Amino acid sequence: SYLHFQPRFSANVQLSPGFNMAASYTEMVQNIHLLTNSSLGMPTDLWVASTERIGPQSAQQATFGFSKQIKNSYSLDVEGYYKWMENGASFTETKENIWENSVLVGEGKAYGIEMAARKEKGALTGIVSYTLSWSERRFDKLNHGNWFPDKYDRRHDVSVLAEFSFKEKYKLRRSVSLGFTLQSG
Repeated sequence: SYLHFQPRFSANVQLSPGFNMAASYTEMVQNIHLLTNSSLGMPTDLWVASTERIGPQSAQQATFGFSKQIKNSYSLDVEGYYKWMENGASFTETKENIWENSVLVGEGKAYGIEMAARKEKGALTGIVSYTLSWSERRFDKLNHGNWFPDKYDRRHDVSVLAEFSFKEKYKLRRSVSLGFTLQSG
């Protein structure tokens, strides 16, 4: 059994009309691990619970950002984040009879900046966003103990969501929407 204290703090300050600053700090714990291995010739993902030998994963995340409302129809947001992760697990070998002997425990970090522009009023509404981020892991017995990109690292993420609403006719609202996402990693 594990008992955890997971505090969360956030603040949002209005610097001037339509211009806000926000900051937050969060501590999180997860009692389950995703073990990933591709050495079998095919990707293998296993979810396993924390044990006495392999404790829960923990993370702390801090964010800081600004938002600006423009003419009651548009908004711009910029937010940076940094996340520290400890006790993350990685599956390395499959020859062991006891799965815990095939697991390495290490640390991780993820950080980046997210930017978004929104149009919130009118027949055409939507959001355009871009995220530049890094997600890295480090295990003493992998990659000579050096940091390396995580399997789920997505360096660039561009997303566009648009919706066009037609004039309401006979109390029916009709619209057409379009979504697009481009990621690299």
